[in-house]
Amino acid sequence: MLDLVKVEHIIVRKVIKKKEKIIIDQDTLNQSFKQVLSLLIEHQSSWPFQQPVSLEEAEDYYDIIKNPMDLSTMRSNINRSK
Repeated sequence: MLDLVKVEHIIVRKVIKKKEKIIIDQDTLNQSFKQVLSLLIEHQSSWPFQQPVSLEEAEDYYDIIKNPMDLSTMRSNINRSK
């Protein structure tokens, strides 16, 4: 929990209020996402979500789940700033 508080503090510290809109630069946002994602990946219960589901594991998975997401894909998207 302490790590999440640190991440929140970093975000809040770098946020700029301008005309009641909150603006966060992309680098700060990406760094915060990376920190949160690292905490998720390190969690002992995250193992089912770390890699995409293969068709060998669940044949009909992609018929049921139209927009699948896993932690490795999230990491890739963040690294590409997507």
